[in-house]
Amino acid sequence: MAIVLLIPSFMYFNPLKGDSLGIIFIIPISLIGFITGSIVGLIYGKIKNRNQVQ
Repeated sequence: MAIVLLIPSFMYFNPLKGDSLGIIFIIPISLIGFITGSIVGLIYGKIKNRNQVQ
């Protein structure tokens, strides 16, 4: 799923084209949200596993 989301973002990421400026601004927001969400998920999973071990 992540690969499907990343490929179009790199395809549309072209600073030389004026018409793709809106896409460039939208992509970093979605990527930051995806990265932070996955990090929070990893931390939450580690805490949950640690509680189950104890």
